[in-house]
Amino acid sequence: MFESGVGAQIRRDLMNKCNLHTILRLPTGIFYAQSVKTNVLFFTRGTTDQDNTKDVWVYDLRTNMTSFGKRNQLTMAHFENFMKAYVAEDRSKVEDERWNVFTREDIAKKKG
Repeated sequence: MFESGVGAQIRRDLMNKCNLHTILRLPTGIFYAQSVKTNVLFFTRGTTDQDNTKDVWVYDLRTNMTSFGKRNQLTMAHFENFMKAYVAEDRSKVEDERWNVFTREDIAKKKG
């Protein structure tokens, strides 16, 4: 989310035109090589083409996770806490260290 380059331009455009409300950070390398990072973006179309995203909830399924592969496969059980947080009536009351909210301003500051 905080990287620069073409990806940052795409995310900025997405945050303007849509409400990017949730990002699920998947464990590194689950689809290809160990260095490939994958994020799942959840968004809805905005009402205008500017400033539709205010807050982005991020569930980090990457940090402090074991490596996944043929012997240790990623299963639905790994997503249970994310699904609970995602559908929570009040996301701010979810107690999970992997679940955090960032304002648009937080994101702008972190990009360096």
